[in-house]
Amino acid sequence: MQKLLFYTIIPCMKQSVEFIFEKEVQEIFRHFTRLFGIRIVFFSYDGQELSAGDRRPMCRYCTMLRKKLGYDETCRQLDRHKQQESAEQGGLICYQCHGGMTEAVMPVYNIDRIIGFVTIGQFRTRNNLGAALKKRWETRFGNNQLEKAFFKAPYYDKKAFDDILGLFSILVQFIVSHRLIAIRSQNPVKT
Repeated sequence: MQKLLFYTIIPCMKQSVEFIFEKEVQEIFRHFTRLFGIRIVFFSYDGQELSAGDRRPMCRYCTMLRKKLGYDETCRQLDRHKQQESAEQGGLICYQCHGGMTEAVMPVYNIDRIIGFVTIGQFRTRNNLGAALKKRWETRFGNNQLEKAFFKAPYYDKKAFDDILGLFSILVQFIVSHRLIAIRSQNPVKT
């Protein structure tokens, strides 16, 4: 069985950790991304992006917001806050970001400890770009490229959205129950 390995430091644990991804995780992520056009990503507990389905980057709209309008840190803080909220609640959190895109996050457990989060996102559940963002972009750049990028992001109505969230939840539960993502300590804590 092919495994992907990633290393990270988990601050709260004060040790180096090796993440082990079974081949099936990448297959699940790849199929999900290709089917829905939605990015699916695994983040370590400390917020490092370790694996994205089909190696898909952020959508153009989000890249424009982050890099050209200066929302990168704001986006990172919101993602981190929602990861922590999902950890506290022990389950799926769905939210709309300040740019109007819909995202969802779910914690991944290794036995009784959260080791990371699977996130899907950057799709639309509404058909209008917020007026303030639109105006800010047009004032700064004098064009409607942000709005065009917004409308190129996948759109799902309420029923499809509910089905995507349901499938996403089942997939993460499958990954957890079959231990398809595991960790191995590089520097075990001595007692």
